[in-house]
Amino acid sequence: MAESALKRCGLCGFARPADEPACRICGGAQFSAGSELSLPHRLVAQDRWQDAFAYYEDAVVRDPANSDACLALAWLAYAVRDFRAVEVWAHESQRQDPSAPHAHILLGIALKSAGRWEESIQEFDAALSRLGEGDPRRAAVTAHRIEARGHLPEWW
Repeated sequence: MAESALKRCGLCGFARPADEPACRICGGAQFSAGSELSLPHRLVAQDRWQDAFAYYEDAVVRDPANSDACLALAWLAYAVRDFRAVEVWAHESQRQDPSAPHAHILLGIALKSAGRWEESIQEFDAALSRLGEGDPRRAAVTAHRIEARGHLPEWW
């Protein structure tokens, strides 16, 4: 698959074929052109999930402080609905880079998917506090937060 036929997700950063309406990892619909896509992102777009997972596992073995690789492993775990692995890898990414919003975004989405509404709202709040005002992900995170909040009894 030609790299020009790929788009990068604006939420999780993984690639997908340009003709697909939603991201295979997070389900997001905001995309940008597929410039500078890394090998594992292209592997995911080609449905080579195990190869992408192995790539990131190797990256963590080589550099245990690689928060980006931990986050990527968390997103891949989310894609296959392994919520325990999502939490492990996302928390490891947070531990290594506490000021980054990325792991909080993912944890919020995963917790929302698992019906853990209050925890998901806390993660979305943490992500929003770390995202800049002009960050294009703010709208998606806010929408996820509003959806989760709608499931709380006090908002019925």
